[in-house]
Amino acid sequence: MSLNKIQKNFISPVNLSKSNSFNFLRLVCCLIVIYEHCVVLSGVNFPCYDLRGIAVKVFFILSGFWGTQSFLKSDSIKEYAIKRFKKILPQYWMVVLVCAVGLSAFSVLPLREYFCNSVFYKYLAANILTLNFIQPNLPDVFECLDLNGSVNGSLWTIKIEIGFYILLPFIVFAVKSLREKFNGGGVRMYCSFCTVCAFRFVRGFYAVCN
Repeated sequence: MSLNKIQKNFISPVNLSKSNSFNFLRLVCCLIVIYEHCVVLSGVNFPCYDLRGIAVKVFFILSGFWGTQSFLKSDSIKEYAIKRFKKILPQYWMVVLVCAVGLSAFSVLPLREYFCNSVFYKYLAANILTLNFIQPNLPDVFECLDLNGSVNGSLWTIKIEIGFYILLPFIVFAVKSLREKFNGGGVRMYCSFCTVCAFRFVRGFYAVCN
């Protein structure tokens, strides 16, 4: 079934004004995450209210909303996948590459040894594939700090986000089928159930990988 038919018979994307507050929410959550991670990792005696977990969940909620909007506005699964690819992966790969090269300045190894070290290439390969749990460290970078030298712990969120992007079409089709079967009754409950199941699956996969 085409996505256009789903939009007509089941659900339509939301038309939002450009003057919404989503960017403001992103900024607030971003500042919370940066501030509290700086406090925790540096060990300085600044106030920390453990709000970073809530901020990350807000990021996921916003991402879920915009991802669903992208899916509903796409004419095909292929178009949706291409849009998500362009939205996430090029910038993510750039971050991985810049960190891998730029953090050579913080390694205790000479540059030649750093770039010839197999750990450097393992880091690039694992993180480009969003499998940062396989190799979160760079050669002798930040080894004396917390997180056992992990240079960018926040990269774990990318594989969770991609996991939800993959599951989203299945959730939409499942909810549509259930709504048709039960003549529209309890659709909110079905949506919640499918979303919780997807969340459990992705979080379980993440726990196993780590």
